[in-house]
This record gives sequence, structure tokens and C-alpha cells, in this order.
Amino acid sequence: MMGRSAVVAVLGECAERLLPLAGEADIIELRLDLLSESDPLETLKAVRKATAKPIIATARHRSEGGGFQGSEEQRSELLTRAAVYSDYVDVEELLQWCNKRGVPVNGESRSSYAADKLREIIIGH
Repeated sequence: MMGRSAVVAVLGECAERLLPLAGEADIIELRLDLLSESDPLETLKAVRKATAKPIIATARHRSEGGGFQGSEEQRSELLTRAAVYSDYVDVEELLQWCNKRGVPVNGESRSSYAADKLREIIIGH
């Protein structure tokens, strides 16, 4: 017997109001880059409080077809802070981190990436 596919609800602008429409979704992708609210983390916190479903936090840069207009450092900071309130963070940042260092995406690079991000959070940069 084949398993069913996961249903993903992608929420951007007006995410809090649209959340009830995602009732049958298995997972919520919150597009932080498309939120019109002033603080996307506040919206993420509200969505986290409103649902027990897993949340993927995403912030696509304009160069990736998204709406994020800040620097890569600002996007990294946003996604790092979003990790506290989400179950997953879009992996494109990991891919960019690996590409910048010329290392493959594997368990070792994921661990190094996570250590770098935690260090940034604790130390502040």
C-alpha cells in the first residue's frame, strides 16, 4: 500500500488570518519574506501558538524569486531567530553556507553549520 503525500500549506501575507484555511495541511511553510506585517517573527510566534503542526520558516531573497530585500547577513539573522519558533528552516541557507566554504552537504557540514549558527546567536556574530 502506498502512503499518501504530505500536504503543505504555504502562508505569506495575512498568515494569521489564513491559518484556519490550512486545516488539512500536514505542515505549514511560513514565507517570512512575503509577510506585510512589520515584524515577521511576531507573526511566526503567533502562528506557532495557533497550531501544533510542523512549521517551515522560509525567507527567499529577491534573487531567488522571493520578497526579502535585505542583505544575506540580515536574512541569516532572521532565519536563525526563526529557528526558535519553527520546526524547520529552509535549507537554502545551508547550501549557500556549504558553497561558500567549498564543502559538500553532509552530516559533518550540517553539524559545522549548526555550530556556527549557535555561536552567532550566543556571541552575537
